[in-house]
Amino acid sequence: MLIDTIYKTVQGLLNKDQLGYLKPMDYNLYLNNAIRKTYNDYFTEFKVAVRKSNAHLEGKNMARHSEHLRQLLEYYSKVEPMTATNGLSILPTDTEFISDVFTLLNNRIEKVPYSVLIDLQRNIYVEPDECSPKCAKIGEKLEVYPATITNFKLHYLRKFINAKWTFVLDDGKPLFDPTAQDFKDVDMPETSRDELISLVFEMAALSIRDIQAAQLANAEQQTDTQESNIQ
Repeated sequence: MLIDTIYKTVQGLLNKDQLGYLKPMDYNLYLNNAIRKTYNDYFTEFKVAVRKSNAHLEGKNMARHSEHLRQLLEYYSKVEPMTATNGLSILPTDTEFISDVFTLLNNRIEKVPYSVLIDLQRNIYVEPDECSPKCAKIGEKLEVYPATITNFKLHYLRKFINAKWTFVLDDGKPLFDPTAQDFKDVDMPETSRDELISLVFEMAALSIRDIQAAQLANAEQQTDTQESNIQ
């Protein structure tokens, strides 16, 4: 499993550099921070790749980096049926980014800023109707206009599920236990493995060095105190 592969690899790197032991609780914290950073980087890298593609600076077929990044993001793609009451619908709790909204007849409901939606409703010449509906995100809700649209489809990117490396103690040492009820593997494409290993190792190494430095400083302070008491 990917979560255990990352743990063993990072622990091996720490041992190689003689930095010490990575505690499971720290590992889960560092790993989820690394997943969040990598997840956010998908969007930034995709924007840059699309810009290069539009400028004809990208390769074709398998060399299309923008398409590769799009498929990484589509790993989190979901489509959910939605119901609206008086034009308002509560978004799924795992919504990260709204991609598309469609009627049940597959007509696109254009997503616009809320201020634009209000302005359009006041303009009789461009007021949204069922042939050209509009919607706007308001916090955790989606307002759809006209309000006669009570059912539609939402295509969105979901939030990642927090990973959790679960374990049992064997002679005081933690052993990986994927049978635990709260176990969660890494919710990310396999291609992100190396990036996650690098990020987790960086955070773990920095933390361990900080602890070692604090312990050294504390020991020096105790020595100074003892010498002062002797004098």
